[in-house]
Amino acid sequence: MKYCVVCLFLLTASVFEMKAEVDPKYQIYICFGQSNMEGGSPAEAVDREYVDERFITFAARDFESPVRFLGNQYTAYPPIASDKMVIGMADYFGRSMVAALPADYRVGVVDVAVGGARIQAFISELAKDYMEPGKAYIEKYGGNLYERIVYIAKIAQQYGVIKGILLHQGEANCGEPQWLQYVQTIYDRLMVDLGLNAAEVPLLAGEVVNASENGQCAAHNDIIAQLPSRIPTAHVISSYKCPCDEVGLHFSPSGYRIMGKRYAIKMLELLGYPAHKDVNYQLHESLRKFYKATRLESYQNIDLQPNGTCKIPVTAYFEDGHSEDVTAQAVVTKIGPSLTVNGNEIKAATSERSLVTVSYTDFTGETLSKSFYVNRSGSPLGMITEVVNRIMSGDNTVNAADIVRIINGN
Repeated sequence: MKYCVVCLFLLTASVFEMKAEVDPKYQIYICFGQSNMEGGSPAEAVDREYVDERFITFAARDFESPVRFLGNQYTAYPPIASDKMVIGMADYFGRSMVAALPADYRVGVVDVAVGGARIQAFISELAKDYMEPGKAYIEKYGGNLYERIVYIAKIAQQYGVIKGILLHQGEANCGEPQWLQYVQTIYDRLMVDLGLNAAEVPLLAGEVVNASENGQCAAHNDIIAQLPSRIPTAHVISSYKCPCDEVGLHFSPSGYRIMGKRYAIKMLELLGYPAHKDVNYQLHESLRKFYKATRLESYQNIDLQPNGTCKIPVTAYFEDGHSEDVTAQAVVTKIGPSLTVNGNEIKAATSERSLVTVSYTDFTGETLSKSFYVNRSGSPLGMITEVVNRIMSGDNTVNAADIVRIINGN
């Protein structure tokens, strides 16, 4: 009896010790999908140069290059989920997260992704019913992608806390409405099998290559947009104006960096953190150039009829040479009561002239601004602006009739 009591004490102490090792500041994110999650573009020198050791990957299988063993933790140098030197959605998600979170936080990813895999490949009873394009790679994950996610995620839970799930999949199921049900099934099962609370573990689903970039499967984004109506904690990550390859299926390296940052910005928002780096975080030069905006798109004055509306797209240009649509992060403000502002849409409430300012705070925490005027269309001031702009642009069609219209005020 005494022996049993001692054994029970030691077992209890062992379990307590294991639980005590779980760091609430070690955030774990499950990432799954097909090639765009796995990585579809070559990692460039800037991507391989530096990775913060606080960004960690849990190896979901054995890898030869770099050498990684199933279940172990490694600094998340690329590739994270591929045998090729590529980057995917998780790379700049993790880099952005550790830059924004306090210095004593870590971010780990459990990344299980296979190029060409249909969403059914992540539902155990359906995966065996059809031939997968990536069957050989699925075998590397033990022949069951869902079980491998759960297995590695449970290892990760011994060290940290699962805070979210990232999904990027849809090309192989393009246009199939039942995709929504499959995703919901996977999400619901993960909540149960990993003992998670859906209210505390959001699903972030990225759009496939957008119609703005002539994406081959852009039509599937209409289906992805419906996820929040099926899963209340789901959020869609826009791929609008994210660069892609010539085929229109995979993002370019710049596109993966932008998408990864967009995933992170949404997750930081859900966690209650600002969408920029921690003030004490020193960005490595290779990252600083990507995150540092140097200017905003220039705006000309706008003429609007009373009650007329106009949307203001916002494009930022960055030090490394790429540009991004940052409309979702920009703030549009106005001076005076003659305009109303709703997001990036302005509406002329009266015929008065108004000043509008567009501001954007980049990931380094610095704010850029641009201002322009909104005039009543057809007013003398509006027509003067129109004529001057035409003359300055070299338009030779301006004639006496324009001047008469201005003098007469019509």
